[in-house]
Amino acid sequence: MFIECDEVCRQPVPGTQFTKCKVTGFNWSKTDAIRDLSFHECQLNYSDFSYMKYPGIKILGCEAKEVDFTEADLSNADLQNTDFENSRFYNTNCPARIYAERGISTST
Repeated sequence: MFIECDEVCRQPVPGTQFTKCKVTGFNWSKTDAIRDLSFHECQLNYSDFSYMKYPGIKILGCEAKEVDFTEADLSNADLQNTDFENSRFYNTNCPARIYAERGISTST
């Protein structure tokens, strides 16, 4: 678990939890497969989750502006109270209600 951190190691381990961390501009597609990844009240701006399989990811109460989720699997994700301003969800496997509730664009 990472709490109130500003930097992250390059290979977080399975079950990694981030709380009140600044994890901006991180390219998650360069990490090994990670399961049970969760973020609580974090800054994730400009990060890249494209093409990754995170069906159970939790992104709760975060700022995730301009994040790339292109073709990611977020099928059972919990994305409550998160700001996804200008984030990309092109061909992302994400519950339809998530798109509707947040006004997320699914086009490029």
